[in-house]
Amino acid sequence: MKKAIILVLALALLFSVAGCSLLENEVDIRRSEREYCTLNEKDATVFTYDGTEYVILEDVVERDALGAWVGYIQKFAVLDRKYAVLELREVNLSNSSMSNLPDETAYVVQFFNIYIEKETEGQNLIIDVNGDFHKAIPKDQLNDTATIISFEKLDTVSDG
Repeated sequence: MKKAIILVLALALLFSVAGCSLLENEVDIRRSEREYCTLNEKDATVFTYDGTEYVILEDVVERDALGAWVGYIQKFAVLDRKYAVLELREVNLSNSSMSNLPDETAYVVQFFNIYIEKETEGQNLIIDVNGDFHKAIPKDQLNDTATIISFEKLDTVSDG
């Protein structure tokens, strides 16, 4: 009886490890079909997609506003108080984004996928930041009425 239980547990472990590997391979394939986007190192409210800088706005939209998936960052950004990037960390199942943070860390923010906004037919983008879909506009179109994203309302790390 003990051998049967051990065999079942070993098979379950084997399948779970194989399943994670298959999932990571599928993610890699899908990412290779999209553009890798970069955060501005001095100001993480700005990212670059297709050679254009976009500013992330406070405006949040519902999932049904998403058009095609066109890009990704898929990183945890470790930021200081002025939103400068201290580190970018991989998003995966095997490590923790909250361990061994630099002393200057004020925020840890997850930047994930980037989509075309359906309503603007590609002029504006939508970026998944900490699980919310935020509008992003080209930096040169920023005006006084737009509100840039504020990370105070997102996951922050306390001072100590």
